[in-house]
Amino acid sequence: TSSATFKTARKAGDRATQATGLLGLVFSVVVIFLFLALLFPIASLVAPGHAEDIMAWFNGSIFAQDLYDNNLLLLILSNLLK
Repeated sequence: TSSATFKTARKAGDRATQATGLLGLVFSVVVIFLFLALLFPIASLVAPGHAEDIMAWFNGSIFAQDLYDNNLLLLILSNLLK
């Protein structure tokens, strides 16, 4: 019976680990989108000359440009403000 209890506890631990990993992934994506959403406004305020360099870097990177153009936080915010 102790073996069955151990297996049940291990399965519950595996589910908790999977849930923690999934929450970590979701949190990481939100942090990346938040960083991208705040990058240009903060760069424009702090160092206006570097904002153009950042924009040039984004235009040269297909991956970064897609992340910025499809930023879920910006899309939600723009829909709320309409």
